[in-house]
Amino acid sequence: MQLDYSRKYLFDKSYLVISYKFKNALWYNFKNLMKTTVKQTVVFDLNNIGTNNITLIVYGFFQKKIYHINVMPEKVLDTKSFKTIILGINQQTTFAASIKLDRKSTLINIQKRNVVKVKMEFNHSSYNQTDFI
Repeated sequence: MQLDYSRKYLFDKSYLVISYKFKNALWYNFKNLMKTTVKQTVVFDLNNIGTNNITLIVYGFFQKKIYHINVMPEKVLDTKSFKTIILGINQQTTFAASIKLDRKSTLINIQKRNVVKVKMEFNHSSYNQTDFI
């Protein structure tokens, strides 16, 4: 059995990632949210859940187990627009050295290869069908 989710540092406008893996489980019911047979990871948007408690019911062979997941956002993320101001940078300062590319003509000298043709002769006896029988 494995059930992992973030218990700390939840923000009000964030996502909850629940990773789970149960042996001999047939299907999973996240009560009032979704039913699935997927055995790995589920992601919930905390804005769309509408509750602070998620009930996970795991159905297996002739039995079921109930798990309660408490989802209480403890932090608030202020997403007002902002402007970044950087002070103390000179306009003439360069952050990277200039790169000068130089290309020299390169000649490749490849020696010419000669292919030697060898004449082959096959010495075989000629026969006809009556000689073979």
